[in-house]
Amino acid sequence: MIIFLNGTSSAGKTSVAKKIQELYPKPLLHMGIDSFFFSIDPRFVGEGKEADFGYRFVRVDDTLGPKVVVENGPYAKRLSYAMRQAFKTMVDNGISLIIDELLFSEEDFQDYLELFQDAPVVFVAIKPSQKVAEEREKMRGDRSLGLARGLYEVVYKDRIFDLEIDTGKMDPKEAAEAILAFTASKRPTAFKENFQKRASLC
Repeated sequence: MIIFLNGTSSAGKTSVAKKIQELYPKPLLHMGIDSFFFSIDPRFVGEGKEADFGYRFVRVDDTLGPKVVVENGPYAKRLSYAMRQAFKTMVDNGISLIIDELLFSEEDFQDYLELFQDAPVVFVAIKPSQKVAEEREKMRGDRSLGLARGLYEVVYKDRIFDLEIDTGKMDPKEAAEAILAFTASKRPTAFKENFQKRASLC
């Protein structure tokens, strides 16, 4: 079992993942970008000089307000690669996963597709409206304002999903139930479709 949750910052992925764990009768390990991101020294994240080496936050505000995009430096690229390899090792050893991700990098997504193209990945978009994500970002107070908006424009783009969940209209329990209902009744195809789509463009 691999449930892959992809969505912008403040979309509600973590809350949904925790509820899936509660409802699923067998162990599901919740892993993702936050498991590694918050282990990095803060010097290498954000807008400081040393962030060029890690995760650089770039402000590109416009007439609609604050907007932040994320760029991977050399350390972030190595870390992301190692993280995906770790997930693959877990799956190969029989560990079921909920992967909680922000797929803002096409390179990272392509690597996931190649690693898991033959695995039963249920690919889920956790996608509230952009307005809802931005409101949550303000309420949380622990994210750079504009991050939800900047990531919203890229994490869902040109992605085929097995299921889309609007967490602005569904609470975490309802979302988890919908995802588990899908896993129980349907065969996931999105990861293979995404892989084939990109292969056809080469």
